[in-house]
Amino acid sequence: MITAWTLLPETGLSSKLCDDLDATVGPAEVQNPTPNTPFPHKRSVISNINHCKCDSKTIILANVTRRMHTLLAQLNVRINREVYLKDPESSELGRRIVTGSIDLVDDIGFENFTFRKLAEAIGSTEASIYRYFENKHKLLLYLISWYWAWMEYRLVFTLANVDDPMDRLDRALRLLTERVQEDSNYTHINEVKLDRIVIAESSKAYLTKEVDVENE
Repeated sequence: MITAWTLLPETGLSSKLCDDLDATVGPAEVQNPTPNTPFPHKRSVISNINHCKCDSKTIILANVTRRMHTLLAQLNVRINREVYLKDPESSELGRRIVTGSIDLVDDIGFENFTFRKLAEAIGSTEASIYRYFENKHKLLLYLISWYWAWMEYRLVFTLANVDDPMDRLDRALRLLTERVQEDSNYTHINEVKLDRIVIAESSKAYLTKEVDVENE
């Protein structure tokens, strides 16, 4: 099993996990094998757990893993601010726009997709959608950017503590080519439909007359 919690120093959540671990096993029950090294060191977490004096390491690992999943669920996928006018993650309407656009583009295709149709589908107005995205092309850029940021997030945790290059390559390829499943951490986004959109429509994100201006 991949010990994803060892990535916490890179995600800025190390102190939180350290607090959670201390609360689970008690600060006196964990011995740091390197006293001068801060506890949440990437390669010392397992060593610390293995040096635990208590008899219920399985319970400790289960508790830490559960807490880690809770922390991961709070992570947000960040998108370049140049893609949107207002962050759709900042409001309920914005999330409805993302949800509705994924459903609609997957159903009728990007060429037939319009903000008017989206507004009707989500029970809002075109003007409201234009407050979030300049045009439908920028919305497509947002969806594709979100998808690859989400895939990168999954890839980072999948490769945690995997040192063998061939094993890393094998795991990465499997992750990138396997059938996509919905992620319960993002209930407003259907990753299965978004995967189909990326395959069918992603080229339209850069096949545009304004591509040079947008890349500046």
